[in-house]
Amino acid sequence: MGALDSSLAGRKIAGMKSAFMVEAAGACHHQGGDKNAIVQSADLLRQIHDIVGLPDLDAVMVATDAQIFYAQVKPGAVAGAVTGQEGRIEEIQAWLDAAFGVPAAGAGGGGISKETLAKMKKVATEYLKDFADMALMVQIKQAGVNEADPSRGSLEKLVAGLEKASTMIVGPTVTKEMAGKLRDLLK
Repeated sequence: MGALDSSLAGRKIAGMKSAFMVEAAGACHHQGGDKNAIVQSADLLRQIHDIVGLPDLDAVMVATDAQIFYAQVKPGAVAGAVTGQEGRIEEIQAWLDAAFGVPAAGAGGGGISKETLAKMKKVATEYLKDFADMALMVQIKQAGVNEADPSRGSLEKLVAGLEKASTMIVGPTVTKEMAGKLRDLLK
């Protein structure tokens, strides 16, 4: 249970009810929650990930009025947390990054700053017009973007999320152009 315990050590995740990691080989490590339900959920997430077929899309979030379920699918494991509504995606994502061995935000971020995020919001607004505020709010939350100190990885997830969501709003050609401009900002 080393990766789960060591990644949670000293971390405060607001309203945490359960944290889990299910390895690809089947071993389940968890704090709180029902082991069988966790394993079934992890299997379902992996199947959904495989069916969708988008390697950049690796996080799933389900939010209700009372709880947030946030999980990430990686080749070696599925890990996630269930929190109360006060849970913060940034805290859960920081824990998941530690569990999966991803460098912390700001550690070699590659020139990413909150100004980059501001430029990305401006580009999205130019293309999505009246839909921009809602699309950005949802995708920033789903990507786990810390707006004060965004990481390259979270902004890449933001672009992928906006690209998927925007196709229904502005069509594939305009979406492709917008996504290209957003990715250029990350270079």
